[in-house]
Amino acid sequence: MCAVSESITECDSLPVTLGAAGTAPYYMIAFAVDGTPSTSLIGSDSSRLAWVVDQPAGSKLLLNVVDSTGSSGGTSAILYTVTCTSPLNILVKAVLMYCHFTAGQLTSCLPKNAAIGFSVSSNATGGAISTCDPWGLTIKGGQSPYTVTLAAVGSPSITNVTMNAGDNLYTYINRASPSGAILAAISDSTGKWASGAPYVKTKGPYTPKSRMFPVKPLFQGLRSQNAEELLALAEKSP
Repeated sequence: MCAVSESITECDSLPVTLGAAGTAPYYMIAFAVDGTPSTSLIGSDSSRLAWVVDQPAGSKLLLNVVDSTGSSGGTSAILYTVTCTSPLNILVKAVLMYCHFTAGQLTSCLPKNAAIGFSVSSNATGGAISTCDPWGLTIKGGQSPYTVTLAAVGSPSITNVTMNAGDNLYTYINRASPSGAILAAISDSTGKWASGAPYVKTKGPYTPKSRMFPVKPLFQGLRSQNAEELLALAEKSP
């Protein structure tokens, strides 16, 4: 994984290690919980990849590396919290304001094309959905057709679903394993990400059919000890 700690610092450059090479170049997708995802180039040499943390302090991120064909290297085993190096970090609110508004290196890495007027919301209450429950997503703004990206924490892959042109409502029937979590991100036909990416925990009885993702990724990015253990267990599962 690109960091050992659960915290990563805004605008820091972090090394990324792949378990196996895909097709260069490579990109990092940072899925921000209730925020706007970002996609950034991390390099073409699989042995020398680096990601600049391009999400603001206070963000909670699920990370995913993809190659030029769109193949996923798997998602991070945890959510990472973005922090700021400001001396005002004793006061959380002051830190966030400092990170967001101070000119220079602290904010120069952050994307400038915010998803104005383009958002997604969900009908989930209590922050959790049960096995076989419908999870409704409502999309506003952007340009259809939309693509729904479903990313589970610690999964070897992600799922992309292209909606029909003109549709702005999507319902996912929860087939993910319980005691996990899923984030839903929306991109439009121009490639822009919507703000407000919802994140829910999953609960309910486990059955083999409830697995949401295939178990063998084309290549294994974002490697950490926890992620490796998860992948090993997944590969041994029927």
